[in-house]
Amino acid sequence: PRDKPLRNMKFGIARKVNSISVSIIFGFGVLVGFYFINDQRKMLTSEMDERIHILINNLSHNLEFPVIIRDHEGIIRLLEGVLAQEDVVYARVMDAEGDVLYDRGLEQAEKVKEYRVSVTTRDTGDLAGEPLGFGTGQETEEQLGTVSLGVSLADLNRKLQRITYAVAAVIVIFIALAAIASTVLLRFMLARPISDLLQATKRISGGDLDYQVPVKTEDEIGMLGTSFNTMTVNLRDTMISRDYVDTIIDSMNDTLIAVDPEGKIDRVNRATEELLGYHESDLVRKPLDMIFHPDNPYFSGPPFQVLAKKGSVQNVELRFRSRAGSTIPVLFSSSVMFNKKSQMQGLVCVALDITERKRMEEELLRKTGELERSNEELEHFAYVASHDLQEPLRMVSSYLNLISRRYREKLDSDADEFISFAVDGSERMRRMINDLLVYSRVGTRKKEPEPVSVEGALRQSLSNLEMAVKDSGAEIANDPLPEVMGDELQLVQLFQNLIGNAIKFAREGERPAVHVSARRGAGAWTFSVKDNGIGIEPEYLDRIFQIFQRLHEVGKYPGTGIGLAVCKKIVERHGGQIWVESAPGQGTTFFFTIPTF
Repeated sequence: PRDKPLRNMKFGIARKVNSISVSIIFGFGVLVGFYFINDQRKMLTSEMDERIHILINNLSHNLEFPVIIRDHEGIIRLLEGVLAQEDVVYARVMDAEGDVLYDRGLEQAEKVKEYRVSVTTRDTGDLAGEPLGFGTGQETEEQLGTVSLGVSLADLNRKLQRITYAVAAVIVIFIALAAIASTVLLRFMLARPISDLLQATKRISGGDLDYQVPVKTEDEIGMLGTSFNTMTVNLRDTMISRDYVDTIIDSMNDTLIAVDPEGKIDRVNRATEELLGYHESDLVRKPLDMIFHPDNPYFSGPPFQVLAKKGSVQNVELRFRSRAGSTIPVLFSSSVMFNKKSQMQGLVCVALDITERKRMEEELLRKTGELERSNEELEHFAYVASHDLQEPLRMVSSYLNLISRRYREKLDSDADEFISFAVDGSERMRRMINDLLVYSRVGTRKKEPEPVSVEGALRQSLSNLEMAVKDSGAEIANDPLPEVMGDELQLVQLFQNLIGNAIKFAREGERPAVHVSARRGAGAWTFSVKDNGIGIEPEYLDRIFQIFQRLHEVGKYPGTGIGLAVCKKIVERHGGQIWVESAPGQGTTFFFTIPTF
């Protein structure tokens, strides 16, 4: 038991081993003693048999003549001489007919061994008596009778008893000496190393992972000590690694939850505690389902069962429920853990608090809605304004033209100049209103996307620009162009504006040259319209797509500065982007993208 002092434990194994050793030695001593005593019994019995056999054989020879003549006194003298032997307790002589000629002694005494031999007219030539029916040799003469002797075994047993006591004493002394030697050896060879191991165990359990067991031998105990030291080093490294991993886990901003195979929470990090308002001890061994809000459409059943069945879940928007009962939106991921035998070890879950992101998304949706409404109102206003201004502007232009025709050269030169300025201004105003109407129609006249041949749209734009191309002598070339999803009329207008600008801003004395190409990229087609015109200064590259932005004087190049703004709006309506690369005197290349379908 852990509460026992070390001094009451350190010799427990030594005592057990010592007891086993003494038991083995005792058993071995008893076995050796048994065999020794048994051998002594056989030896003493053999000596007694040999002595009695000689005695009874001699007696049978001596009785031959007295038995023949029935000399009772002679028989008595011979047998009484035999009975004088210390261990012979009785004697009996019988004739051939079975009549007893002599019978003396204690026939009924305990522990008596009987020897019997035949009396014949001559010797049989070998030992004639054997105990309890010891057979005679090969008889060659007539049998005269038998003689029997009873020998007491008491003396034999006393000798065996003395031998047994001596052997037992030797065994006891041997066992005592062996026990003492075994105790001493075990104390030095087993008890002390085990005591060192127990001491190391106590220190390591107290947190001292730097302690090393002293290894003094190279036997199994020494190997155990070496293995113990190796285990301590590995445990220390593991603890250091675990502390390092724990520090990383607790430093994470995202919540981390480890779940066992039964769906019970096994570990959470500090971010989880802060997010849910629980302490780790409040969550450990609690079901994972308790942290999820009951209204999670993602789950068709108990959350743990659904997640375990799916195996891996990546970036799913779910809702947690805090200790206070509030709902917390999170971006949730989970993965099932397996051991080397492909058995499920549990689930590891990671969640990112997206409360602020959801708030920003809602705010963005609100502002996007407001912006869309504002844009719609602005587009509607631009359309209405440009449409409704057509009539009064037409009236102003008509009367100004009428005044110009009627009163030109009838007033002074200043009046003619003023009238010319007014007519020119009204005409530019008309063009600007018309361009504004075109710009507003890009957003107001929406059409569902449909497959459009870009090459066909390019051909249609060139048809619209036929006179400008012919007058300028422009060379227009193109690579094979793909089919995209879009609005054909707007794509025609897009190419018409870009190619028209290339013709308009051609270098003086040089024929305009335009090349249109397309390259497929990741998820979109990239189109380019390249010319050999006058180019654009770098500081103006960011301004050219703004509405009514002109880079040249009004009289030098025609236009209102809205064409590229219309191009930008068309491209963005198709889900793409437009940009320009140019250098003064080296031409200009416009790029725009349209997503593939």
